[in-house]
Amino acid sequence: MADPPDQYHTRAGEELDRVIAAGTSVAVTYLTLAEAYTLVVRRLGPAYAHRWLGQLADGSMLINPEARDYLRAFDLISRLSLAVWTYDRHFDLLKIKRWT
Repeated sequence: MADPPDQYHTRAGEELDRVIAAGTSVAVTYLTLAEAYTLVVRRLGPAYAHRWLGQLADGSMLINPEARDYLRAFDLISRLSLAVWTYDRHFDLLKIKRWT
């Protein structure tokens, strides 16, 4: 969503609007945040990345799970058929439903 030329930019913005309209919270792990921040820095530069980081921190619930939390989350995602908001095709390999 941060990178306007990215193939998923428009779709991500539309999906964020749906999340907001539904009153749904977005939880982001610090691990995911660090990975995304690195991508934004590389593609758009440090100044843009710092602004993006502030916006994300203001609009998301940042969480710092422990190892057992990841296992529990995987179990819940699988058992309850919860969707994960991602464009990463590797979730398909794990047979985890992606939010669309």
